[in-house]
Amino acid sequence: PGLVTAAGRSATAGGLTDPAGGAAMVAGHGKSEHSESPQALERMQVALQESVKQAVEPIGHLEEEWSQEEMVDNIVKHFQKAGQFPELLALPWEQAVSHFVEHAMRSYAGAHFERPWFFELDLSEAICSALWELLVASRASPQA
Repeated sequence: PGLVTAAGRSATAGGLTDPAGGAAMVAGHGKSEHSESPQALERMQVALQESVKQAVEPIGHLEEEWSQEEMVDNIVKHFQKAGQFPELLALPWEQAVSHFVEHAMRSYAGAHFERPWFFELDLSEAICSALWELLVASRASPQA
């Protein structure tokens, strides 16, 4: 068992799977039917906006300066920026995941660690959703 994304996909040590019978992303360098494209970044941004918005709702009252919408926008920009490295789509999925999470969390934590909600906000769903979109668009070998 692993994490389940907003789209109902599971993230496990072996990869990401779609319970509706879709592709599972596994290690490899083969080309995916989804090549590098701005659409991948757009899908990632939509997934991040939706999942961060859900994550912020229960703790938004802890923020003293920003509205919940501003919180979402401020958080999403750090993850979106981490997903804009072109090399992510060419890396094996394990390296792409590591690179994305490391850069996104470093940026997010550096900007928000003093916020009263920092340790209360669960971003696991947002991270999984963003990673799913990146991995679907990557050159990792899909396996049905």
